[in-house]
Amino acid sequence: MRRRYTCIVARFSKYLGNYWIDCPRMLTQAQLLGCTRIEDAYIGHGAVIESSTIVQSTLLSMAAVEETTRVANSHVEDSLVHANCRIHTSAVVERSVMLPGSRVERHGMLLGSVLGTHSGVEEGEVSSSLVGPFVGFHHQALLVAAFWPEGRGNIGYGANVGSNHTGKLNDQEIWPGEGVFYGLGCNIKFPTNMTESPYTLIATGVTTLPQKVCLYQYMQHYTQ
Repeated sequence: MRRRYTCIVARFSKYLGNYWIDCPRMLTQAQLLGCTRIEDAYIGHGAVIESSTIVQSTLLSMAAVEETTRVANSHVEDSLVHANCRIHTSAVVERSVMLPGSRVERHGMLLGSVLGTHSGVEEGEVSSSLVGPFVGFHHQALLVAAFWPEGRGNIGYGANVGSNHTGKLNDQEIWPGEGVFYGLGCNIKFPTNMTESPYTLIATGVTTLPQKVCLYQYMQHYTQ
C-alpha cells in the first residue's frame, strides 16, 4: 500500500511541474471584475474573476464557454486551478490543486488538498487529502487526511471523517475505497483502510473504531 502511495505521489509531483507557472500573467479574454487583490497570479484565457482575492496562484482556462474557469466572491491562494473549475459563494481554496471540472462552493474549504475531476466541496471542509473523481460533498461535513484516488463516493451531512489525532500528533489517516458512502452524522476513527471494500455504505450515526474493512470476495482472493 505504501509503495502504491509513493508511486502516485511521485507521478502527481511530475504532473504538477508541467502546469505550475511562476510568471504572473493575464491572458486574452480574461476578466477581472471588482477584485480586491490580485498578486503573482496567472489568469488563463477567458477566465472570469469577480470580487475575489487571488494570491500566488495559477488559474488555467480556455476561451470556450465549457472550459472557462470562474471565481466569484472567494479566496484562492498558493493553488493550481485547472480549466472548467468553479469557485464561488465565499469559498476558500489554499495550497491546493483543483482538476478539470471540480468545484468549491457555498463556503466550502479546500485546504492543502487535491480535488479530482468533477468532484465538489460545498459548505464542508476538505483538508490534507487526495480526493478522486466524482465525489459528492454537498453539506456541512469534514474530511481530513484521506487518500482516496478512486473517488466516486459521497460525504453525508455532519459526517466526521477526520479523527486523525492520537492525542498530541495528527499522524493518522484514512484510505477510503472506491464508491464508499459516509452517511449522516457518522464518526470515522483513524487509522482506517477501506480500499478492499468498495461501495461500502456507512449508515447514519454509526461510529467506527480504527480498523481495516474487507469484503468477502477480496478475502477469498488473498487467501487462495
